[in-house]
Amino acid sequence: MKTVLIDGRKIQDKRFHEYFKKKLDIIGYYGNNLDAMFDVLSTYNDELNIYIFNIDHSEITEYGIRVMKTLEDIMDFKDNINLKIIKIKRK
Repeated sequence: MKTVLIDGRKIQDKRFHEYFKKKLDIIGYYGNNLDAMFDVLSTYNDELNIYIFNIDHSEITEYGIRVMKTLEDIMDFKDNINLKIIKIKRK
């Protein structure tokens, strides 16, 4: 099982894809767009938990909404991928 923590502040524009590629250790070509993200995740066969933190729904951009929708769509398509929004408490 792999767990990936995604900083919600990074989900604002297309620069997110470079961050996403590093977080998932994607090697090789990645198209840096939502279709490529869906394609990569659709071929992922191991258990994958994606936790998103630091996301402010009142400040999310249109592109951020599209990223979140794509992640939700992949969860409907693949039983082995789980997405959860989490809050991290700092002491």
